[in-house]
Amino acid sequence: MKFLCSGDNIAYLKEVVCDEGTDTSKKDGTQPTSIRKVCDDDRFVGVKVESINQCKEKYLVVCRKGGIITLYDVLSGDYDQVHEYTLPVESDDHLVSLVVIDDLDILIAAYESANLYFISLSGEKFTSGPVNSKLPGDKPISVFVENPETPGIFAFGGKDNNLKIVQLFDSNISATTVAESLATIIKPKILFTAKNVKNDHLDLQAPIWITKILFAENLEKGGYNVVTATRYGQIRIYDTNHGRRPIYDFKVSDRPLIGLAFADEEHENVIVSDSHNIIAKYSLTKIDMNGEHINSASAGSIVKPTPKLLGKYSSGGNSGAILAIDVIEDEIVSLGGLDRYLKVYDVESREIVAKVYMGVEVTGIIILEGTEENKQEVPILKKKRKIISPEKELEEDNEIWQQLEENSKVDEARVKTPKIERKKRVLT
Repeated sequence: MKFLCSGDNIAYLKEVVCDEGTDTSKKDGTQPTSIRKVCDDDRFVGVKVESINQCKEKYLVVCRKGGIITLYDVLSGDYDQVHEYTLPVESDDHLVSLVVIDDLDILIAAYESANLYFISLSGEKFTSGPVNSKLPGDKPISVFVENPETPGIFAFGGKDNNLKIVQLFDSNISATTVAESLATIIKPKILFTAKNVKNDHLDLQAPIWITKILFAENLEKGGYNVVTATRYGQIRIYDTNHGRRPIYDFKVSDRPLIGLAFADEEHENVIVSDSHNIIAKYSLTKIDMNGEHINSASAGSIVKPTPKLLGKYSSGGNSGAILAIDVIEDEIVSLGGLDRYLKVYDVESREIVAKVYMGVEVTGIIILEGTEENKQEVPILKKKRKIISPEKELEEDNEIWQQLEENSKVDEARVKTPKIERKKRVLT
């Protein structure tokens, strides 16, 4: 397994290579194969790394405080610097998200001020400078994410800034058009604005503070399924075809939720972390409609739905908030935070796979390689969601069956059995 980690108040990254069973918390435990500093540069001493991401299966993108975005060559092995951009950001503005759209050769840096900076890699020529735009509205944001199924569609939110889905550019645009006229194609348009949940039993308005957003699969009728986490311990599920309010509003913690990721490719389960030390897995499909009971002197007994808790990732101990999560869906989840450990768990069993002391508070994680068992399935980039149309899926199935039939005929031709009539093989 191979990981890249950023830490609090350091300008470099740490690359960790380790096997399953590694545990540096034990004196006689298995040690990692290697831990080394990468992307180290004397120019950035004391300059915090705000976010890390990957691009086109060969570049590492690092954004440091002050709007410095540097691209490194992952395939070189030594993370050689490829190019660097400097964004015109204010000194007190903080990065919220670093989005990479491989198919269009675009990087998007989103800041709390709702300023967006678009960078076209220009077919890896790096000839274009950053283009600035701003999200609609005048409120700061805490989260900004892309819809991985539909280019140009994004979602954002923050304190007193409820969930919004926005189209920033046409979904059918090409990488060539982006490289030639990036500044002219950006036209922000709000597609959906969420409405706050109804007042509680005391007729008090629920506070709004979105901390995390996930896009699930697009809906057949053109809408979107969106999952959010809040600073007030709630998970909310939206179906934009069924109104502006969430179809489910679950209270899963008394503390702020600061981590949210899908656990499986079907997006039926999520992994959630709060600001204390809880990291848990919940089902979005197994819901107890009478899970929470509230007794009110004024309103009587109140019943609310709750998602099924599938378990907690507590093996190996959690002694602080989890600040970073990365997942290879259905395989492993890597966690890091205030306790200065990189911890890797099996998604399904929730058993710890590796535990490595990093020496710094871990603020960001990228999984470069998964477990040895699935290493061939996970290239240098973690698996991304792949959408296959029904027609394409049927075409691929027909090709597979045709190939199986041809192989069957070849096998029968090779084996001559005149006295025994073989039955045709049936594949199930």
